Amino acid sequence: MGVTFDFDLSKCFIKIDIAMHVEPKNLKNSFPGRHRNSFLYVLSGKYKYYYSNDSFIATKGHLIYLPKTSEPYSFEIFNTSNEITRYLQVEFNVISSETGEKLSFAKHPTLIDNVSTIDVEECMKNLVKVYPSTQPYARHTAVSELLKILSLVSEKNYNPVKSSAEKSIYPAIKYIEEHYAEKISSNELAKLCHLSESQLRRNFQTALNLSPNAYKQELVLKMAKKLLKIDEFNVGEIAEMLGFYDIYAFSHFFTKAEGVSPILYRKKVISK
Repeated sequence: MGVTFDFDLSKCFIKIDIAMHVEPKNLKNSFPGRHRNSFLYVLSGKYKYYYSNDSFIATKGHLIYLPKTSEPYSFEIFNTSNEITRYLQVEFNVISSETGEKLSFAKHPTLIDNVSTIDVEECMKNLVKVYPSTQPYARHTAVSELLKILSLVSEKNYNPVKSSAEKSIYPAIKYIEEHYAEKISSNELAKLCHLSESQLRRNFQTALNLSPNAYKQELVLKMAKKLLKIDEFNVGEIAEMLGFYDIYAFSHFFTKAEGVSPILYRKKVISK
């Protein structure tokens, strides 16, 4: 099953209410709903969750998402005689800074079985370990580990592929998105996709109606606009961050694309 944690981190904050290692005593329980979101990572045991007219089974290495919801659900644990049921759990809320609304990302308990067991287990163990600490860094570390889990789950459940052409160039798309401020050769991208350079260009054109270089420039322009909207960096620093060898090359690129210089664009957007 898929869950994507789609929220703007600049407009929300995360509050962790509790993170703990659990050895449950009750083998059956029912809930009318939940006031918080929760991740439950199974270390041992066999769990069956029931909701609406459906159910799923989770065992060692599975991650369960329990959403903030008013819908009832229940669970049952099946143990062998010599097995201890154990799991790691974190209870949290994602809260809108603007409205105070507590966000939920599903209507019922969801089994998330397509993420890396090693990565999720490491994050959950680190989170549970630091949560009780009173040290100033502990809260930030705990939230950081939770964000990693949210990111891992969302990435695995995000499927951007819409056609065979786009599927064939997805490694190149991902590489460009991660390295848009660096020099990238078509040959390098073609090798990532196991295509010839001509096939790469043709598939880019079919899927995105852009060449690989045009797609890279589109990302650079998008980031330039974001950086120019804030006062933290001057134009020269932005040029360097985006991989331009000097401010004049950046200004030429931006002016050609937008019809105004970076400085005039900044003045225009900040004055609004």
